[in-house]
Amino acid sequence: MSDINHQPTIFNKIFSDTTLLLALTPFAFTLIVFMYQIGKFFFYDIPLQHISISLGQLFSFWFGFFIAVGLIGFGLIDLLIGMIFKYKLGRLFEVLFFEAFVLALIIFLLLFPIAPLENTLVFTSIAFSLMLISNLIDAGTNKNKQLSYLERIESNHAQSKYKKQIAKSFENNLWEKLSERYYLGFFCVYVILGVPCKIGYLLESTETKHWVDGTKHGLILVQAQNDFHLLKEYDPTKKVLKNGYIVRPISNNDIHYYQVETGRISKL
Repeated sequence: MSDINHQPTIFNKIFSDTTLLLALTPFAFTLIVFMYQIGKFFFYDIPLQHISISLGQLFSFWFGFFIAVGLIGFGLIDLLIGMIFKYKLGRLFEVLFFEAFVLALIIFLLLFPIAPLENTLVFTSIAFSLMLISNLIDAGTNKNKQLSYLERIESNHAQSKYKKQIAKSFENNLWEKLSERYYLGFFCVYVILGVPCKIGYLLESTETKHWVDGTKHGLILVQAQNDFHLLKEYDPTKKVLKNGYIVRPISNNDIHYYQVETGRISKL
């Protein structure tokens, strides 16, 4: 009788998973904002010891994230799925584009944090195109002329998937001992650490408006902390950042900052 009472129910499992998710969500968002700040500080060559995350930054990121993902992201996905199945393109998308799309997305997420954006887009496009062409050519290897072109692609896809599953059952090396959960976990950690950092760097490098010192427009306000401001000097003519940075204590109430059109500023 006691064994039955202590047996976990489906409700206990759901509650446990939900509690864990709620506990990790603030930490994940804080880590993402922190990595975004690292990318920003890398651009201005300011030591990371000056990074400070405020509640305002966290709430603004949360708001922007949920608007982007919740309203725009899911709305766009729902629209695309509706269009695919409305025009009966579900099978075509699955056998032709799905694998190519997943491969391109993985390559993009792997290259984006460490490679220039232009190169990342080029390699992603090449990977998508090659996978798509491979799927199109694959139908030619199926000699069963009784099947349609799409059915031949589906048939070859099913056979290839079956062969991979059979091959995996005979493999017994270190990589096969690791479950897909670990691969996915490492990949998610890489994305959480790398992508926000690169986005922070790119946004600062493409920004055309900056807050500058009211008395010296060659000083950019990088970040306002509780006790001091971080400033970076740049050449307004060459649009290039200068070496070093300035830590200005908040003690002078006469200092004002103005947002001006500086144009894109690059590093030395």
